[in-house]
Amino acid sequence: MSDSSKVLLTPSQIADLAGVSRGAVTNWRKRPSSIPFPEPVPGSEAKPLYDQSEVIAWLAATKPEIQIRRDHGQAALTHALNALRGSVPAFEATELALALCCARKLSAEADDSNWQRIRASDPFHMVEALREAANRGAAQDVRWRDVSAVVDEIGRWARARNAIDAISAVVRVVDAMAPEYLAEAADEVLRRVAGERGRAAGYGLGEHGLVGSRVSTLLSNLAAPANGLVYDPACGIGEALIQTWIKSAGKVETVGHEINEQALGIARMRSSLRGIDAKFVLQDVLDWDPDPELRADVVIAEPPFGLSWRSQNIADPRWVFGVPPTNSSEMAWIQHAIADR
Repeated sequence: MSDSSKVLLTPSQIADLAGVSRGAVTNWRKRPSSIPFPEPVPGSEAKPLYDQSEVIAWLAATKPEIQIRRDHGQAALTHALNALRGSVPAFEATELALALCCARKLSAEADDSNWQRIRASDPFHMVEALREAANRGAAQDVRWRDVSAVVDEIGRWARARNAIDAISAVVRVVDAMAPEYLAEAADEVLRRVAGERGRAAGYGLGEHGLVGSRVSTLLSNLAAPANGLVYDPACGIGEALIQTWIKSAGKVETVGHEINEQALGIARMRSSLRGIDAKFVLQDVLDWDPDPELRADVVIAEPPFGLSWRSQNIADPRWVFGVPPTNSSEMAWIQHAIADR
């Protein structure tokens, strides 16, 4: 295999780097050219990987009109995570990368020694060092609790030999990145793994807006001009709320409710990386309204549609237009949104 210090790209990553379609990259790879497209690295023919430096050199020589997307460590982080493929669930590996980025950012904000201790630990004890740092940090900052939760989830595979080496590589990549690019890198790996597995992935997250979701982009475009409080009753990993906050230049407050604890932890870590002081609550809002006094300036939602449900309280004051039918939850979501305006 190739030198482990190289950053390797999949064809889809090359497309993102160049800002072109996946089909364009396929054409580059297959069509004859006076300057042939780089060969895959040895041993990756079944699922080809390409040396990033060779691809960039080829683009500069043959496609000078293309503006190559600047990379601030995203490709290196994806490459480091690739070493865990086949032995570690892809989404859990991505959560680990998100947690490490969050640990680095929180430690830098507090100017403490937590990240230095993680970085300095030997590879075999690196996950334990992350756990100890999260526990220390949580005593001062509750945002560390989500890092701790991820460590608890990965405990069953983190001591495998190949996992130890790969985790150590991920820590080195995160340590090399400038703190201001950690959020971008974490979102990139989250977008990739979610995109590869699709919305039907078996992670309990399939019903939520993915990073870069077109629906979330539309919702945030509509909501961003507003001032005041923006509320999402089914916020998932926080994509629509985070995009809204970014596009409003931080001029809005954000509140999100969510039934999935794993998704909510991801939303909180993503918000921490971007410095967003969002309020997230774990709750099935159709079963019970956790904040009846909440009044939002804008309500945005990309909830699961077409689901059967049964109200536990037919006297719920939100059902002013009638108790929603059990064979569809759409009317329940609409009435909940109206009640919070």
